Amino acid sequence: MNTQIDTRELFALDGPEYVVRGTYHMPREIRENVRGGVRPQSSVGIIILNSLAPTRAGKGDSSVAWANAFANHGYPTFRCDLPGFGDSSGDPPARLLDFINNGEYATIAADAVARIAKHFKLQSVILCGLCAGAVSAIFTAGISRECQGLIVLDPYFHLPLTHKASARSRLAKIIPAGTLRLSLKRFSNWATGARRRLGKKRFPQNSNHSLLDRWLGLVNSGMPILVFDHPPNTRRDEEFDYLAYFSQYSEPRHRVVIHSIRGADHTFANNLGKAAVRQHGLEWLDRNFGLNGNKGAESQPNEGDQLTAAGIAAPERSGARF
Repeated sequence: MNTQIDTRELFALDGPEYVVRGTYHMPREIRENVRGGVRPQSSVGIIILNSLAPTRAGKGDSSVAWANAFANHGYPTFRCDLPGFGDSSGDPPARLLDFINNGEYATIAADAVARIAKHFKLQSVILCGLCAGAVSAIFTAGISRECQGLIVLDPYFHLPLTHKASARSRLAKIIPAGTLRLSLKRFSNWATGARRRLGKKRFPQNSNHSLLDRWLGLVNSGMPILVFDHPPNTRRDEEFDYLAYFSQYSEPRHRVVIHSIRGADHTFANNLGKAAVRQHGLEWLDRNFGLNGNKGAESQPNEGDQLTAAGIAAPERSGARF
């Protein structure tokens, strides 16, 4: 296990109303230069935004493991807590999910991206996020000049259901349980699926249209996007599969790669999930943003390396404030 303390450093971004704090994972080949005060002159950096409760470490230190893997492969990697989470200042908004789903973190995150890129002399940035962090990453990518790619894990494109109960649910309350209610449910599921098959542009009523507009804009721009999907054991017929829709109607100019990882959990924090994100992530990074010297044996880690995260317990040292 890597126990060195000079593989990472803490940083803080001082803003007028908040302080964003994070951890910088230094690429192996520039650590000696950084010790001597020399930053990389040009590079591609990866910025991982926190999701919710696990903050920037991720559940089971999954984000730490991915950051270590990306940095060891040559990509400067940064894990950030958005304001109200982890070590960053401020309290979470009162209506947190509404704040995230409306893209309210985008301006803050874009400012953080710009300042990190300038300070560390990054040529471009790939934003990465899980679930709610993926939503913030998508919104941010649409306004960030520095962002040239996206890695999103289990993104969601819907809003919480707030409309009145459907006709089916109202009928279910007055029809006793049994064959008739089951038949009603099956017919409703079939009718919903048929409507969506016949009208490909029809999204559910609770779709997050602002997010979909931003997503489709990024896709149509040709931005490289890597998606990790966590398929449920069973999917109800009435649920809309956004990723399947995007895949079905993709065009040659689109550069979206979707990996559906069966056996991974929602956070990709189990061994299978960590390994899949590491392996597919490195392959995708090299294919789209490959740096000299990155391609080789390290892009095909052995089984032990895939299933363990070397250095996740390494202490962090205080570093830059800018």
